[in-house]
Amino acid sequence: MIRLKIKENWKMIVTLILISLLMGGVIWSYMTRDSRPFTVKYHENLIREISKPDYLTKLKEYARDVLKDPFDGKDYIGLLEWESKRLQYSETEFERRNMPIEILAVIGLGRCGEFSLLYYGLCITNGIPVRLIVDNSYYTNVSKSGAGDHVWVEIFDNKTHVDPTEVCSKIRQDKDYSVWINNPLIYGSKTGWNKEINEIWAISDKETILITERYQ
Repeated sequence: MIRLKIKENWKMIVTLILISLLMGGVIWSYMTRDSRPFTVKYHENLIREISKPDYLTKLKEYARDVLKDPFDGKDYIGLLEWESKRLQYSETEFERRNMPIEILAVIGLGRCGEFSLLYYGLCITNGIPVRLIVDNSYYTNVSKSGAGDHVWVEIFDNKTHVDPTEVCSKIRQDKDYSVWINNPLIYGSKTGWNKEINEIWAISDKETILITERYQ
């Protein structure tokens, strides 16, 4: 009797099986989807390219042979001073670059992306382990003055926060830059940028993780 019912209703059974498989695939796809925002994926790709040993060698050779200004042996402060001579902050529009050699060779101008990606490359080349920090915060409180759209760097060993954009600009102006080193709360504080901080990512060539609480 059961065999007869199966034979009579085989089309419906096959349809139910196919629907179940389809729904299972949709659920699995949703559960395993890459939920990282586009800006994080974009910077991940850049960090992977910059971190390649061949590229780091070319960066060192470019500074030594083309710029005639090697940065070998400099610590993280020395690298900030070196970068401040080579890169100037610009509020006007210019053709953006992402790779350190291009930043140095083509423009010599930058905003937070250029400053931080160049500094990342300089540190890694000199054996200083760092990671790029991407602020992907979003507005939930209209009383705050800003959200998202900034990048900086952390010295990986001791998690020292360094904002190359601000530090290099202050060095060029011969001003005190100490508040922009090891002061992770400056972005959200009322005495700092008063930004709403709710999504901060740390990116190295090994991993990408959320570290929002460190900056709140």
